Amino acid sequence: MTRICALISRARTEYGIEIVNLKPTPVPLAKRAKSKKRSHEDDIPDDVKTEGALMKEYKNLAAHLKCEAHKGHCYINRNAEHKWLDYMQMSYWAKKMVLGEADENNPPNILSMDRQPI
Repeated sequence: MTRICALISRARTEYGIEIVNLKPTPVPLAKRAKSKKRSHEDDIPDDVKTEGALMKEYKNLAAHLKCEAHKGHCYINRNAEHKWLDYMQMSYWAKKMVLGEADENNPPNILSMDRQPI
């Protein structure tokens, strides 16, 4: 080791010493686990599963908010006022239901669902 340090100190270019473990401990091989057969659920991407849940929630919401007085879908707030909902508002509400941030009786917290001053 002393000779190597002496050679390095006299060298014109810089050298470095890298110490490597020449006898590493062997890593035990894990037992090979039996692979399971793939099911049909493994082939379906998560986006499609969410899309199916979104359609289910939208249909439930549409049935819950059906308003025969206005021939459409209305959200009836605490003051018994009907607020007509378009497709975009209902799909946003259904998406929030899938995410667990709203339910059929409690709409998502957005301005269009709040009571507008007259």
